[in-house]
Amino acid sequence: MMDAKGLIIEGDNLNIMKHLQCSIIHGTRMEEHGENEDLCFLKGFETILFHFAKRDCNKLAHFCANYALKVDFFFWMN
Repeated sequence: MMDAKGLIIEGDNLNIMKHLQCSIIHGTRMEEHGENEDLCFLKGFETILFHFAKRDCNKLAHFCANYALKVDFFFWMN
């Protein structure tokens, strides 16, 4: 695994993004809210950026993610 200093969390569900961001900022664990998710691994990052994209603007990323699930090998090249 690579040693990354930062993390970018991108998504099209604003409620989930806000929930994750508040959980990280306030240091609460999701088990306190009755959920089994553990976000302790996020403490290892110096920077965490949240990027919200409206669903209509995120169609290409959605297509690529679904395509990657269907093929044996997929890579992205800029």
